[in-house]
Amino acid sequence: MPEENRLGGRVALITGAGRGIGREIALAYAQAGAEVILMARNEREVTAVGDEIAAAGGRAVALAGDVSIEDDVHRVVKSALDEFGYVDVLVNNAGVTPGAAGRPIRDLLDVTTDFWDLTFAVNCRGAFLMTRALLPTMLQRGSGVVISITSRLSRRAIAGNAPYGPSKAALELFTGVVHAEFSDRGVRAHILHPGGPVATSIFTDYYQPTSIAELASPSVIREAAVWLASADAASVGGQVIDARVWNAEHTEPG
Repeated sequence: MPEENRLGGRVALITGAGRGIGREIALAYAQAGAEVILMARNEREVTAVGDEIAAAGGRAVALAGDVSIEDDVHRVVKSALDEFGYVDVLVNNAGVTPGAAGRPIRDLLDVTTDFWDLTFAVNCRGAFLMTRALLPTMLQRGSGVVISITSRLSRRAIAGNAPYGPSKAALELFTGVVHAEFSDRGVRAHILHPGGPVATSIFTDYYQPTSIAELASPSVIREAAVWLASADAASVGGQVIDARVWNAEHTEPG
């Protein structure tokens, strides 16, 4: 489990925080001492996560918003800065997955223009809007962390992987560019993925995991996400971190 107060004094904003991996990161950050802003489109879900953190003695602000809508981004960032004064950790986790297509995607002929555009709007444009909105306060403080949650599918040219895989590949390159442009000014950017499929709402009747045995709990992301947000990862940046591999190398057997 994350060490208590390892992220003490840090303020983190996690997108897509109402469920799955985003929820796990939010809970882990709060447990490690961070104050957190939770953003998701579903107000009920994100509020429930905020209540869960508060019940455990943490401080959380839950805000409904869509990362692909610029006005929502500005509203959420303004509320976060008004509440806390700064945000020094941003987790770009919000995403549209193949299961949201409402139909099986066997190949490109099954991909509608609207679904292609929606996937890139949330998975890539959303990360750009959130990062750009928070960079000024990070640069002013001379420190900051941007973590983008991606997938192994960003590097797998397999049937049925568009538009999800290409959107995650674009997110990875975007994150690397952020690190290249701002690491010398104190802002480091990381690329993190869970190392394989996780048991989340990504899977629907239209999109099934290829191997049930390979499914992991979304909590697999916790330890690596806390480490990347901490001072311990100050010398790391612009790299792709596989949470399962990281856990195997750094986590004491229980």
